[in-house]
Amino acid sequence: MAEPVSLDLAKAQVNAGDDDDLVIESCIVSARGWVENHTGQILTPRRVTVALDRFTDRIPVWPIAAVYQISYNAADRTQFVLSEDVYALAAVRRPARLMLKAGQTWPRVAVGPGQIIVELDAGYDTPGDIPPGMIRAMLLLIGGYYADRETGGLAAEIETAARNACGSAARGWRL
Repeated sequence: MAEPVSLDLAKAQVNAGDDDDLVIESCIVSARGWVENHTGQILTPRRVTVALDRFTDRIPVWPIAAVYQISYNAADRTQFVLSEDVYALAAVRRPARLMLKAGQTWPRVAVGPGQIIVELDAGYDTPGDIPPGMIRAMLLLIGGYYADRETGGLAAEIETAARNACGSAARGWRL
């Protein structure tokens, strides 16, 4: 899995040499995680698991390529896999949702949070597909993580700048 920001670009951002490659790679991964958590957008293609309370809940990740599998705990706590004949993914715009196919009904689910587990293939296909503001946010965070690598802290101004760089992509979304 290629990261959205290359090692060379990150090294140029922090003006570092080859001796710090491992540290910078760690900063890249941390920055990607921060942006994904802040925006609900998956920057690198991978399988993601989301727990829902109801089949009609919004799916909080984006972009979604496909649903791999949906499992749920029935009212008697027996676990089942939901047939693809029952649902369709409505992912033309965010938030994505599961929709019933004609003539189908949702099964009864056990009471409690996270009784429905949706496994999705999600993420941008290439770094070029990622909104530029998110790449900029990653670069700001990489610079902050690298500059403060000894203490592990991150200046509030850098997080604010990263939030602003993400822009409207993050409004109302968290993983």
